Amino acid sequence: MIQQLLYKYLVLNGQLGLPDIGSFTIHRQSAVVDAAGTALLAPTQEIRFEPKAVQADKNLFLFLAHETDSDEVTAIGQFNEWVKSTKEKLAQTSVAEMPFMGSLRVTGEGDYRFDALSSVIVQP
Repeated sequence: MIQQLLYKYLVLNGQLGLPDIGSFTIHRQSAVVDAAGTALLAPTQEIRFEPKAVQADKNLFLFLAHETDSDEVTAIGQFNEWVKSTKEKLAQTSVAEMPFMGSLRVTGEGDYRFDALSSVIVQP
């Protein structure tokens, strides 16, 4: 369930930071005219990932607490447990599925890489 809430937070806020993993952002590209100049291509949105250190996000914790009808301390605990289990899964299998988003992978060098689903529809 927490993965669905994290996706919802990403869509609503345009960014999601996971401690010790990295940051997801929604990149929006404006509508463009095709190469032949005969068609207008609709705007697109894609999820991008950058492996970097991220700060704790108080707004995320408040959002999770509200969505789960719990207090902030409980929401923080659930989030931290999910991050821990995701990192353990990555250490064991080198891949963790992120529902609605794609796959998070760890490379042979220990770096994180994200493969977005090609059919992701991002809507606020």
